[in-house]
Amino acid sequence: MRVLSTTSRMAFGLASITVSAVLLAGLIGLIPDRDSAVMQGRARLCQSAGISFTLLASREDFAKVRLGLEALVNQNPELLTAAVRKADGELVARAGNHEQHWNDPNVKDLNGAQMLVPIFQNGEQWGSLEFCFEPLERAGWLGRWLSESVRLPWFIMLVTGAGSWFYLRRVLS
Repeated sequence: MRVLSTTSRMAFGLASITVSAVLLAGLIGLIPDRDSAVMQGRARLCQSAGISFTLLASREDFAKVRLGLEALVNQNPELLTAAVRKADGELVARAGNHEQHWNDPNVKDLNGAQMLVPIFQNGEQWGSLEFCFEPLERAGWLGRWLSESVRLPWFIMLVTGAGSWFYLRRVLS
């Protein structure tokens, strides 16, 4: 006894071939990786800000640093907080609730939520510029299932499966 009709099996097979092609295209780099592009943009923002704030921080003009950090956070919705911390650990300027979002910098950040830019003065590290961003994906299994790398194949499978089924049903009848 067959559970699925010939039309359904053919539609599922065509959808599977299409999803396989899309996954292979992603694997060999033909489909742009959104997370990599976002991380590159965040890195550029942090580097540019680091260059700008290095001079102000080394002059210890923390009022201007704070104003600059607040402007940066206000202009970038995905940037939650930013702060300047001296090498001894003292937080000298911040925008947003930095203590709530910032974790130990020695813990590897797998979500792309934290970035740290060292600030140098006379060849030695004076401190660092710390950034907290929205995570690239939600935590836990739900975040993984809602990521683009999972949603795209499921979407293609459903659309091509349904489209193939309707087409084959019409052609084979």
